[in-house]
Amino acid sequence: MSRRHYDDGADMWEMVAAPPAPALGGLVGHYTSYRERTTSFSARRELAATSGVLIYALDAPLAITGADGVEIVLREGEAFVGGIADATSISRALGPQRGVHIHLPLHALAGVCGMPLAELANRVAPLADLAGRSARVLGERLVTASDPQDQFDLVDDFPDSTAGQYGDTGSCSVVGDGAVVG
Repeated sequence: MSRRHYDDGADMWEMVAAPPAPALGGLVGHYTSYRERTTSFSARRELAATSGVLIYALDAPLAITGADGVEIVLREGEAFVGGIADATSISRALGPQRGVHIHLPLHALAGVCGMPLAELANRVAPLADLAGRSARVLGERLVTASDPQDQFDLVDDFPDSTAGQYGDTGSCSVVGDGAVVG
């Protein structure tokens, strides 16, 4: 595990990163548990990306506006996924933040979502709308986890509890350079 921390008296953040369980190698890049408190800003521009995102919010509400301009608001224990984007998104903290970012390659994100990545391009969606009850149960457990290692252990078990599995790309395929076709 690696830990990074910043505190200037106005803004504070801490991130703990760790690899997944060996059985998930190649399907999950790594995990990041984070917490932050900001008073000098509440919104940040998230750069356009050629990778997807899966984040669980574990504290105050978090508003995410996708590149398509549609906003979703996550409550404690809820997660969102975002597809590749060719424009920026906006995240807005509505209080202190704590969460878990699951860094997934595109094929694994498609498997968790159970849908082609083309349908997620330039937008964000609540994970529970795509993965159902298992996403909600994991969120509830992550909220009460005592530390980052406990969070990572819970996330390691997530593929077994989802309808989709990491690596199932549905009708979408990822080619060698990371481009999505389908």
